[in-house]
Amino acid sequence: MFELDEITPPENDNTPANRIRILKNEGMLPRDIGDILYALRTKRNLAVHEGHDSLEDCKTLLHLAHTLCVWFMQTYGDYTYEPAGFKLPEDFRNQSGYHKLIEDNEKLLKELEKVKAEALSNVNETPVQITE
Repeated sequence: MFELDEITPPENDNTPANRIRILKNEGMLPRDIGDILYALRTKRNLAVHEGHDSLEDCKTLLHLAHTLCVWFMQTYGDYTYEPAGFKLPEDFRNQSGYHKLIEDNEKLLKELEKVKAEALSNVNETPVQITE
């Protein structure tokens, strides 16, 4: 939005919270959109920094993100855009193959960590020749 509306982003405090505040002060965000951005930002922080995990929050946030995307499309894309109604994604956890896929991914992650550790140990053991 800063780029599209030719607003200079903050040089010092270029955080999501400050960018949202600036856009609100500039009158670029309707109140409900600012509230959605705030909710998405704060719940993201809880998930990343505190391990917050809530299926109900996730459902709510997906609906809010859909609303945000529709607003953005109608504001910066096609103002005649008429979205389909919001629908939660299917729950794939009980479908066949889901648990195997999760197990396979966990095995691959462990292998990747092992290869990464080996590569890092080889780098540390390789002497470096310094020439003039």
